[in-house]
Amino acid sequence: EPLVLLDFGLEVRQNETYYYDNAKRDYSGYLFQYTLNGQGIFEQREKTQDLVPGKAFLVRMPEDSRYFLPADRPDARWEYLYVHFRGEAVLPFFDRIRQAFGPCFDLPADSVPVLLWLNLHRELREGRQLKSYEGGELIYRFLSALLRTLESPSLPEPSPAVAEALCYMKEHFAGHFSMDELAARLGLSAAYFTRLFTRETGETPLA
Repeated sequence: EPLVLLDFGLEVRQNETYYYDNAKRDYSGYLFQYTLNGQGIFEQREKTQDLVPGKAFLVRMPEDSRYFLPADRPDARWEYLYVHFRGEAVLPFFDRIRQAFGPCFDLPADSVPVLLWLNLHRELREGRQLKSYEGGELIYRFLSALLRTLESPSLPEPSPAVAEALCYMKEHFAGHFSMDELAARLGLSAAYFTRLFTRETGETPLA
């Protein structure tokens, strides 16, 4: 498989020694980690960054980098979303992101790359099972959305119809929905809605 989801989840670390040196990993792959609450530390080549809410990192293991709880704060708490994956198809995305944005970057809490995993986590806790090869599909959607989110310039405030459509898509991102049904919910034809959405957001509704 060109893309493989190994594991993902939500974790909270507090009142413990939490330190990972990515140069000493005994396995390979990629790790995306996004801070929801609290604070962690990321360090690479003597440069340290605070991983506060809204901050993420993307690493390829093994590599010369580390992440950990602040050692000088015994009460430190770090709540985060993590995704561990591998595959040959990851490398072009990884290289583009690291070259343009570095290992750490900011992401809105309501951005598609974050909501994809939060929605899926909720659905799995409610009993949904991943289908065959769905993990690889999710990784591709995540990487595409991550790169698009990082590269997208600020856009003007969307019209009410597009704003409602964006909310609906974010809430149902991990599932499937009909474009015709979504357009009908807004009282628009599918063709007109597609043109409107593309003009205001810079991408098609199915991108």
